[in-house]
Amino acid sequence: KKNIEEMSGMNFFAVYGNELVTPKLTETILNGITRKSIITLAKHLGMKVREETMNINDLIKDIKSNKCTEVFACGTAVVITPISLLGEADQTHYTLSHEIGPVTTKLRNSLLGIQQGQEDDPFGWREEA
Repeated sequence: KKNIEEMSGMNFFAVYGNELVTPKLTETILNGITRKSIITLAKHLGMKVREETMNINDLIKDIKSNKCTEVFACGTAVVITPISLLGEADQTHYTLSHEIGPVTTKLRNSLLGIQQGQEDDPFGWREEA
């Protein structure tokens, strides 16, 4: 119970500089369309994306050292929602250096822009009526 998987039906991402890290797919992780879209969009924007097993203790260490500066969850209903802190049952909190970081903001705005027709759709995701 030390590996990060999902958050109540939403996929999880962490930002390390120009790199996006998300848990690799397993039989217990939703292969969501929003997750796929974010991975595709991030690569298109020049980010490196890693899908790997994510240990919570390693993530906490990386948050404390500012190696990981942003985390967010994604899903159909929320699109992308930033996470400003992680907490434990004993009330210990780990605060991110950005409440809503620049990478999270850029990905969210770009994805919504494509969905709402305000940005070009280089992926063919949108159908014009």
